[in-house]
Amino acid sequence: LFPKNRTLVYNYNAHITASFDRELHEPLLGISGQLHIKHDTSDAKQSNAFMVALKNVTRNVHIGKLTSFIPIEAYTPIPEATRVLENPFLIVYNKSGY
Repeated sequence: LFPKNRTLVYNYNAHITASFDRELHEPLLGISGQLHIKHDTSDAKQSNAFMVALKNVTRNVHIGKLTSFIPIEAYTPIPEATRVLENPFLIVYNKSGY
């Protein structure tokens, strides 16, 4: 599924909404970026380990009534305080894929 010695890059988009009454108010948080996945070979005992990182993350925040989807041009770079979202992290699956 994930080739060794190669980094796969996927476009990543997520939209999060939260509302008690969508007729009056519908806040939206949009996150977009590139998802980088590489097989991690630093520990020979972990054959199902992968380094994952979001890169070039942008966001869009909308508070109010949504009339349509917000265009991708409305996205802006994330603030410095949230750059932790771009830190790489390790995912390890067991032999069953969990």
